Amino acid sequence: MSRVIQTYVFREDKAFFVSTINRDSSSMCSGRYAETMVWEWNSEKRERGAFVYQAEAPEGSIRKHQEIVVRLHEGDDIGEEA
Repeated sequence: MSRVIQTYVFREDKAFFVSTINRDSSSMCSGRYAETMVWEWNSEKRERGAFVYQAEAPEGSIRKHQEIVVRLHEGDDIGEEA
C-alpha cells in the first residue's frame, strides 16, 4: 500500500476525509489499483467517522479522487454513480 492523495472537504453542515492509496488486488487477476475511500470527518476529535463511499481506478490515478472531492465541495451527495 502506498498513499497517493488525501483531502479534507469542509461544508457548512459536514466534513469529509477522502483518501486514495495504491494497493495490491486481492483477486485472481493480480495487479495494483488506486482505491479511493470517503469517510465523514469529525473536526473536533480529528478522526474519521462513518464510512461513506469507495471507488477504484487505475494505479496512480487521482481522477476519481478529484471527481469525488468536487462533488462533495459542491454539496452533492455521493453514491454509486460518483
